[in-house]
Amino acid sequence: MSKNKNTNKNTEIEVKEFEINKEGKLIPCYELKVGKKIIGTLEETEPKKISVIMDGETAMVVKTVEEGIEAVIRQWNLFQ
Repeated sequence: MSKNKNTNKNTEIEVKEFEINKEGKLIPCYELKVGKKIIGTLEETEPKKISVIMDGETAMVVKTVEEGIEAVIRQWNLFQ
Protein backbone atom coordinates (compact mmCIF):
# COMPACT_ATOMS: atom_id res chain seq x y z
CA MET A 1 0.00 0.00 0.00
CA SER A 2 1.47 3.37 -0.96
CA LYS A 3 0.77 6.55 0.86
CA ASN A 4 0.62 9.95 -0.78
CA LYS A 5 2.14 12.76 1.16
CA ASN A 6 0.77 16.23 0.56
CA THR A 7 3.51 18.74 0.89
CA ASN A 8 2.94 22.46 0.84
CA LYS A 9 5.69 24.34 -0.88
CA ASN A 10 6.12 28.04 -0.34
CA THR A 11 6.55 29.80 -3.64
CA GLU A 12 8.01 33.27 -3.76
CA ILE A 13 6.19 35.64 -6.07
CA GLU A 14 8.06 38.77 -7.10
CA VAL A 15 6.09 41.93 -7.87
CA LYS A 16 7.96 44.45 -9.99
CA GLU A 17 6.54 47.96 -10.38
CA PHE A 18 7.21 49.98 -13.54
CA GLU A 19 5.55 52.46 -15.89
CA ILE A 20 4.75 52.29 -19.59
CA ASN A 21 3.92 55.14 -21.95
CA LYS A 22 0.53 54.75 -23.64
CA GLU A 23 -0.70 57.58 -25.81
CA GLY A 24 1.54 60.07 -23.99
CA LYS A 25 0.42 59.01 -20.51
CA LEU A 26 2.56 57.11 -18.01
CA ILE A 27 0.60 54.04 -16.88
CA PRO A 28 1.60 52.31 -13.62
CA CYS A 29 2.14 48.58 -14.17
CA TYR A 30 3.00 45.59 -12.01
CA GLU A 31 4.62 42.38 -13.22
CA LEU A 32 4.23 39.18 -11.19
CA LYS A 33 6.94 36.54 -11.55
CA VAL A 34 7.60 33.10 -10.15
CA GLY A 35 11.28 32.44 -10.71
CA LYS A 36 11.93 33.62 -14.25
CA LYS A 37 8.36 33.06 -15.46
CA ILE A 38 5.99 36.03 -15.73
CA ILE A 39 2.59 34.82 -14.48
CA GLY A 40 0.67 38.06 -14.95
CA THR A 41 0.77 41.80 -15.44
CA LEU A 42 -1.44 44.54 -14.04
CA GLU A 43 -2.02 47.89 -15.80
CA GLU A 44 -3.71 50.77 -13.99
CA THR A 45 -5.65 52.20 -16.93
CA GLU A 46 -7.84 54.53 -14.83
CA PRO A 47 -8.29 55.21 -11.14
CA LYS A 48 -9.94 52.11 -9.64
CA LYS A 49 -9.63 50.26 -12.97
CA ILE A 50 -6.80 47.71 -13.10
CA SER A 51 -6.51 45.44 -16.13
CA VAL A 52 -5.30 41.94 -15.25
CA ILE A 53 -3.30 40.52 -18.15
CA MET A 54 -2.44 36.83 -18.31
CA ASP A 55 -1.09 34.96 -21.33
CA GLY A 56 -1.00 38.22 -23.29
CA GLU A 57 -4.74 38.89 -22.98
CA THR A 58 -6.80 40.98 -20.59
CA ALA A 59 -8.44 38.39 -18.36
CA MET A 60 -10.43 40.75 -16.14
CA VAL A 61 -10.68 44.24 -14.70
CA VAL A 62 -10.52 44.83 -10.93
CA LYS A 63 -10.64 47.88 -8.67
CA THR A 64 -7.36 47.54 -6.73
CA VAL A 65 -3.84 46.29 -7.30
CA GLU A 66 -4.30 43.88 -4.37
CA GLU A 67 -7.37 42.34 -6.05
CA GLY A 68 -5.38 41.98 -9.26
CA ILE A 69 -2.47 40.29 -7.52
CA GLU A 70 -4.85 37.87 -5.77
CA ALA A 71 -6.58 37.08 -9.08
CA VAL A 72 -3.28 36.31 -10.83
CA ILE A 73 -2.09 34.10 -7.97
CA ARG A 74 -5.43 32.28 -7.78
CA GLN A 75 -5.40 31.62 -11.55
CA TRP A 76 -1.75 30.54 -11.49
CA ASN A 77 -2.43 28.11 -8.62
CA LEU A 78 -5.26 26.50 -10.61
CA PHE A 79 -3.14 25.78 -13.67
CA GLN A 80 0.36 25.14 -12.37
